[in-house]
Amino acid sequence: MSSIPLHNKDWVAACLVKLSSLSGPNLNFENPINMEVTLYETIPRLIEQIKTSFSPEMQEAAVVELNRIISEGVVDSTRAVAAEGGIFPSVKLIEEGSGRAVEAGLAILYNLSMDSENHSAIVAAGAVPIIHFPEKLAYLGNIKFTFLKDSAFQLQESPWE
Repeated sequence: MSSIPLHNKDWVAACLVKLSSLSGPNLNFENPINMEVTLYETIPRLIEQIKTSFSPEMQEAAVVELNRIISEGVVDSTRAVAAEGGIFPSVKLIEEGSGRAVEAGLAILYNLSMDSENHSAIVAAGAVPIIHFPEKLAYLGNIKFTFLKDSAFQLQESPWE
């Protein structure tokens, strides 16, 4: 991420949201304004919603939306999620959330694990014991967690499915 202070990013994001709304509905992430708004406004807001909402439905909606953003391949979205502290709340939702929240949380964790810099945070968040629960394995589908020697792990598509 950049060294620009967060309050400046918030102000710019608010301006970009306003500009974007004036230019009409254009939700593709190829638009640089939409990408900036996503990285500096939408992702932090969704992570905050996951962390602080008392409503399981709101948390589920936020984690599903966050997974959609990451799955669409928004450049730097996984780095933004990690930088905003999204690993710990994602792991907590995998542990306590509904089926959709667990599935979205696992997909987010999968994408975050592609960057080796996130491995220690994923392990520290307690993901390793959680994904060993049989009821969580049903949501993994053809994703296989491979545990490495140094407590890090990688995720990969299983060859048998």
